[in-house]
Amino acid sequence: MATILITPSRKVNKDGKCESLIRFFHGKKIDQRAKSGIFFSPKHFVFEKGIWIIKINERIESPDIKKEKDQKELLNKLILFIDSSFRNLKDKNIPSD
Repeated sequence: MATILITPSRKVNKDGKCESLIRFFHGKKIDQRAKSGIFFSPKHFVFEKGIWIIKINERIESPDIKKEKDQKELLNKLILFIDSSFRNLKDKNIPSD
């Protein structure tokens, strides 16, 4: 079974946001890490139960919060695309452990 993890980058850009990094792995042979190009405020990255979660739960929806929510939706779509692309591969293209 494939696993996709999101982690925050340690670098913070001039806007005070850090990039979310994507790590995809399946067994021992597939382990890929890439930048997503999607940025969040570091305060929205929360480490819970051993994984990073993006939590945006401000009550007042300012333009910045709306943009962060849009970015989260975009990241979720990217994760779904990666997962569905992997599931649609033929078994012969996936290296065995």
